[in-house]
Amino acid sequence: MYWVMELLNWTEMEYSAYVFRMGLKYLETVMPEEEDRRIVMASNEYWGWWKLLWYVREQQFIDDCEAARNLTKMYVGPSGALKQVSEMQPAELDYAPHPLRTLKGRNDVYLALHDYRNLAKDEQTEASYCRDFQTMIKQTK
Repeated sequence: MYWVMELLNWTEMEYSAYVFRMGLKYLETVMPEEEDRRIVMASNEYWGWWKLLWYVREQQFIDDCEAARNLTKMYVGPSGALKQVSEMQPAELDYAPHPLRTLKGRNDVYLALHDYRNLAKDEQTEASYCRDFQTMIKQTK
């Protein structure tokens, strides 16, 4: 968590508020019934599940940032693939710095990675959510 906050230049309050807000917005998106949302929102199981999925995505983000830090200038080749300067002739390519090497780029990538709308459309996330939380709702009613 602290490594991510440093990469994004966020405070602990900004980070925690963002994780919580996305958790609420995700529930609003995948669970239209307000009563069901309240049941799930109040459960430790949901927030534990949410934090686990968040952690998995963050580990990939950290790995990607670490890899980008080790890159030199990158270029976009004719096929659209990023290649290192040493592999390409700069005269035939458009310059494209890796987005994770800048603060704005890291923030843009991070926000997209954790966007609740994208997560709600993800079949694996949705399947896990349906299996676990729909069962919990039925047990509490």
